[in-house]
Formats: sequence, C-alpha cells, structure tokens
Amino acid sequence: MDLLPNIIEYSGLAIIAFGTICMIFYKEDLVKLHFSGISDTVGISLLIVAQILRNPDHILKWLLLLLLVLITGPIATMAISKGIFERTQKK
Repeated sequence: MDLLPNIIEYSGLAIIAFGTICMIFYKEDLVKLHFSGISDTVGISLLIVAQILRNPDHILKWLLLLLLVLITGPIATMAISKGIFERTQKK
C-alpha cells in the first residue's frame, strides 16, 4: 500500500521537473507558459493524490485543496497568457 503513493509522488515531481526544464530551453513566452501551466497543475495534483492515499483521515481537506489547484491553476495561466498576447499585439 505504501508503494503506490510513492510512485504517484515521484511521477508528480518528475512532471514538475520536466516542465521546469522545458521552460529553460524554449524562447517564446507562451510556450514557456504552456509548459509551466500544465506541468504544475498535473504535478501538484499528483502530489495531492499521493497525500490522500497516505493519509485518508484528512481526505476532505486534500480534496478541497485539489479542487482549488485544478480551478486556480488554469485560470491564472489564462490570465497571464492574455496579458502576454495583448502586450505582443501592441508592438
């Protein structure tokens, strides 16, 4: 039972690391934002799922945190991308 949360947790950390590395190598702002937005949302979600499996006593708190991450992550990414897009259109 302890192996599955570890696999999920390391998968989440690997996805976050992959997104960070991709942000370093790409030049365009929107591509960087794409990698960071998806990798952070999925990676953090996997970390939260691993914590739910490890400690099911506080499942409601973890589920609320997961819902918050799944809602605010894409909204923040969209707001930032809209700002970048409008900035590049003015040039």
